[in-house]
Amino acid sequence: MSDVDAVVIGAGNAGLTAAATLQRAGVRTLLVERHNVPGVDLRPAWEPGPIVSGG
Repeated sequence: MSDVDAVVIGAGNAGLTAAATLQRAGVRTLLVERHNVPGVDLRPAWEPGPIVSGG
């Protein structure tokens, strides 16, 4: 038997919302993200010149 019922891949807006919704419904959920900070692609990255968004 598994320790989780659902796996959510990606901790952007949709992933965080999905994981929270599943958890509130009593589903044992694992949220995985490739970056060390959730939602990292949602924040603009400052580079010389224009603002670039990763999302």
